[in-house]
Amino acid sequence: MPRVQREPIEGALAARKANLEALVDHFESQRALGEAVGWAPSYISQMLTGRRNMGENSARHVEERLGFSRGAMDQTLSPEALPSTKSNANPWTRVPILTRQEVLSEELIQYACAAGAGPTRGFTEVGPGFRAQHGPPRFALNVGDDRKDRSTGIILLVETEHLRAGDAVLVRTGEPPNGEASLTRWSPNEKQTVIGKAVEFRTSDERQLMGLCNQQANGS
Repeated sequence: MPRVQREPIEGALAARKANLEALVDHFESQRALGEAVGWAPSYISQMLTGRRNMGENSARHVEERLGFSRGAMDQTLSPEALPSTKSNANPWTRVPILTRQEVLSEELIQYACAAGAGPTRGFTEVGPGFRAQHGPPRFALNVGDDRKDRSTGIILLVETEHLRAGDAVLVRTGEPPNGEASLTRWSPNEKQTVIGKAVEFRTSDERQLMGLCNQQANGS
């Protein structure tokens, strides 16, 4: 009986991985596909290498973002079904907003990136200009009072593939519920668990937020 239940699931997982490979080829890079579906290239890479499977929610997310019918990712996509890669696609990318407590869980970060929204703070959006300057976003950190609305201030973070000494980064120390996430300056000589590189600040009070970021980044 378990085998009868497992075979369709294994077949769907295999089809999703094959379709993901085809989509990367079609978009010509993991980064381009990531921009189309709102995922970081590292998340796509993990599914391509088998470090993680493309689950039900992720498959439905791809179908919704690329205009496929529900269930299309569970069977082999025909060349005719592949979406247009021209610039008439939606140029805006959803970025999940997460709180300081939420970013302590890498699993929650990955889930939020796949869903395109944080569990309590929703999402913001970035356009082509942000991606051209910084690359695909990873997530946004809410640095205001978590009890208030998300407009109190967010920091946009990207992947950490090209860090230079002195870059502002978000680091994780410890695990929930006793862990902490804080801004600091990256140093190649220090052992740091870096969650993302801080590249842009958004707030209704820019001076207040920049003061907060500078204070934390300087370790004071």
